[in-house]
Amino acid sequence: VDVAHVGQYLSPTKAAESKQEVSPLARLVEEQIAFASLVLLNKADKTSNARSLEDLVSRIRKVNATADVMPCTYCDVDITRALGGEDFKCAPGAWSPDRALVDID
Repeated sequence: VDVAHVGQYLSPTKAAESKQEVSPLARLVEEQIAFASLVLLNKADKTSNARSLEDLVSRIRKVNATADVMPCTYCDVDITRALGGEDFKCAPGAWSPDRALVDID
């Protein structure tokens, strides 16, 4: 997610809002975070201070308490950590760019 803009789509508290007040884009952002196992906080260098980044992580944790949250800049991340550690193994038959054209009917 884009640190500079995602905050406006995350509700401060779930109890303070009704379903009618939530915009479709805000709902989409929250659903994506809710189902994610990893949330990249891109443009982390654009935050004004560490406190605002901590506040954003806290708001993300209210939507998904179990996701790994990784602040980054230019999506520069530790790929080993992003893939789940050194024990990561690509399952046979898993989607890959090499198979993408084969999978299209």
